[in-house]
Amino acid sequence: MDNKRKQHRFIWIAGMAASACLLAACGTSQKGQITVEPSGLTANSAAANTRAAALIADGRNADAVRILRQHQSVPEARYNLGLLLAAQGETDEAYRLLLPFADLNAAILALQVGEREKAKEILGGLDDSVPEVRELKQIMNYK
Repeated sequence: MDNKRKQHRFIWIAGMAASACLLAACGTSQKGQITVEPSGLTANSAAANTRAAALIADGRNADAVRILRQHQSVPEARYNLGLLLAAQGETDEAYRLLLPFADLNAAILALQVGEREKAKEILGGLDDSVPEVRELKQIMNYK
């Protein structure tokens, strides 16, 4: 899957302190969006992912986590679970879940768990035309 498609599958984690700071530095105003595109999902897992998105929108995060955990063999559900856990401060588990996706959120989590070199590696594979990626690369090169 190409990087542009990956970028459409993520959730911005407004509640996660590091990402909030990084995204603020990037000037973005995107907020928690969950995609539920059914690419390759079974009807049951797609419905579960959609249900979890509705529960999150309703503030019922614990219920959403429960549903997503039951379907984490599905990439979309695993990704959404990782982002939801990150928003709740469970960064180690979130990092483990998101690392295979190697996107901006995985890079941010890598920084949060002290894996600076892994964050650089992930960022090296991302498209510089995306403002948030470019800004994070600049921040990391500054330090």
